[in-house]
Amino acid sequence: MQEIPINISIKNLGDEPCYNVHLRALTLGNLSDHLFVGRIDPLESVNFSSKIILRKDLLEGEYMLVFLISYKDANGYPFSAIVFRATPIIVEEPTLSDVNLFLETQPLEEGESSYINLTILNNAKEPREVKIRFFAPREIRVEKETLELYLDAKELKKLRVNIRNFGGLSGSKYVLLAYLEYIKDSKHFIAYSPGMVEITSKEKKSKHSSLSPLFDGKFIFILIFLLLVGLLLLQIKRK
Repeated sequence: MQEIPINISIKNLGDEPCYNVHLRALTLGNLSDHLFVGRIDPLESVNFSSKIILRKDLLEGEYMLVFLISYKDANGYPFSAIVFRATPIIVEEPTLSDVNLFLETQPLEEGESSYINLTILNNAKEPREVKIRFFAPREIRVEKETLELYLDAKELKKLRVNIRNFGGLSGSKYVLLAYLEYIKDSKHFIAYSPGMVEITSKEKKSKHSSLSPLFDGKFIFILIFLLLVGLLLLQIKRK
């Protein structure tokens, strides 16, 4: 069993307390501890350490660390957010993907449906079979959470995927993440693209959003992951 030690810092940037704050890993493996933080007051930071217990089936290559953070307001209304470490986790040796993708989002009205656009480009001179996963908060439902695609050499493919608002409030902004993976020569390759979905009222729409910053000023939390090593890239050496 192999583990990655991590430091986690969560800060409440809002003007109201947040309750029942907890964290769950969505990729790579499981947290060694059940990270239930509880209450965080406005402008309060909570810092703690944990470990990621890695899956046993990981191949050599790169992986992303993605989490879902959940919490409630004083009235018990639930909120959630997708957060991720942009720097990849490296198992043994890094890999460089020759497939790229770009996620473009549209405004999403309260209680309604919309869509996201995805562009995938295979830069290789040979075909690729890829899997794309969409990570979204609980307030947004992605019609197809996983796609498996065959790309011809040098092929450019454009897709439209439907999404639906499932409790997101007007004025809120949520991060979505498109995460592409494929295997070549027993090595794992990745590419990813985040986007920001804004929830709008039916009376007001804003222009669509392309690749956006990971966090917007209206987000209550900033979640920072610092691996306990002196390198930006963590290389896991098999024993």
